Amino acid sequence: MRRLAAFLLLGLFVTGCPPAHEEVVKPTEVAAGPRPLQIRVGYSVTADVLRLVEGVSLWRRGMDKTTHKSFEEYFGLDGTDRKLLRKFAFARSELEERYQKQVQKPSFEKPFGPEGRFPSGKVSLVEKFWTAVMKADQPAAVSRSMAGIMEPADAEAVAAALVRLAPRAGELIQQHGGYQNEVAALKGMLEREQVRGLIEALGRFAGVKTAGIEFLVHPVWAPKGSPFEAVAYGDRILVNLPEGKPVGPVHGALVVHEIGRRLLSRMDAEKKAFLTLRFIETAGNQRSPFALVEGILDSFSHGLAAPLFCKGPGEVPPWPGDDQRKRLAEALTPLMREYLAKGKAIDGPFVYQAAKREFGLNPPAPKDFMDGAMVIAEDFVLKPFKSQVTRWTVWKFPPSTGYNYVRKLSDNPGRTILVLCTPKDLDTLLPRFSGLPKLTKAMKTAARYMDRGEPVLVTMPRISRGYYFILTANNPSDMKDLAKSFYDLKKIPKDPVVLE
Repeated sequence: MRRLAAFLLLGLFVTGCPPAHEEVVKPTEVAAGPRPLQIRVGYSVTADVLRLVEGVSLWRRGMDKTTHKSFEEYFGLDGTDRKLLRKFAFARSELEERYQKQVQKPSFEKPFGPEGRFPSGKVSLVEKFWTAVMKADQPAAVSRSMAGIMEPADAEAVAAALVRLAPRAGELIQQHGGYQNEVAALKGMLEREQVRGLIEALGRFAGVKTAGIEFLVHPVWAPKGSPFEAVAYGDRILVNLPEGKPVGPVHGALVVHEIGRRLLSRMDAEKKAFLTLRFIETAGNQRSPFALVEGILDSFSHGLAAPLFCKGPGEVPPWPGDDQRKRLAEALTPLMREYLAKGKAIDGPFVYQAAKREFGLNPPAPKDFMDGAMVIAEDFVLKPFKSQVTRWTVWKFPPSTGYNYVRKLSDNPGRTILVLCTPKDLDTLLPRFSGLPKLTKAMKTAARYMDRGEPVLVTMPRISRGYYFILTANNPSDMKDLAKSFYDLKKIPKDPVVLE
């Protein structure tokens, strides 16, 4: 068996000829005019081997170790294996580091980046890496195809690891007969007209023309106990097939989920930045991945698409993620159904309704409004507050710079405002906030507590979205303790919080 598997796998990397059982799925040639949206399912040895090597190498800190442990128990890993896998892990992690450095930085106008927290429409280095490996059919071709993506030595390390583990991966593939049954099952779900129609409706929701788009879907091996998951590299989607679990509606839903992610990535960048800001100004930024995006995708894939794959309600897969994520997905499903049925594009009212559902179902804490906040404080007052966090992205507007606060805050009616001050600052700032009645009311409340020598946090909702958070203390030690209390709060307080 091992000899046959080795022959089949090495046929891909040495002779350049795919194994006889592999269904080669390549983008369709478009002859005249764009074709309707296509979803093509097929098995790819290259995708399976690369996915396996990534899992066994543990290239990223915190990776799930199920694949590594299962592979080692099944085949063993000798010194040469480990050396090649370390080189692969180094090359892969360095690629990720370079990609993270290329992520565009936020600005005051777009505090969550040029595309907000929606999927990026730019082709990442990781996607280029996967595309390059998928196009290569022999080790030498890997180095050539990754020119400009990886250093030659790193490309050679990738090729060496693929060739080294390919024969053993072949045994796994042979046990499943080349995944012919699994491919057929996925095709039966994903290539239905009804499913394509639903995906095209999501395209209209995203404001994206779907004609000419082609998604390639590849099932890949996963050990027993692995989570059900799918991941997109460009428009190529890999879906895990854990040992002992037959293909079912959950696999179809996961693929549709990632197809939806790819459509959202094609949205206009300005719109993505705007909608991100509006959602977070209303509901806070308490979860990663982004609650709005995952809510849209979960309601689309598991709320609307999954029932199309089922013979009865008992087969519908459970909502993905934790309880917070599940609650929002379920609540957004009727709203998504309404928008898709009417052919409406995502807009401000949709995001506002989604944010209100998130706020009601998963109440945010004050700290969830800090990303993108405007901070009014001098550095010496801000320092003890900032000591309570490892990283934040805020914009400072210290009183000493002479800002026209009324105009600045009126120009940004939804941004959360954090005011950190001493009693002396309270006296000098109050006149500069005239014309902002809610803020001056909160400042006067804080002043009454400070007259009694009590450090205090006063919270006041802004008129449209966001909050005023006023923290006043006499000295850095009290401000540090007050900041700790601020970050420990689980919900937005209605009454002043006094430091005891």
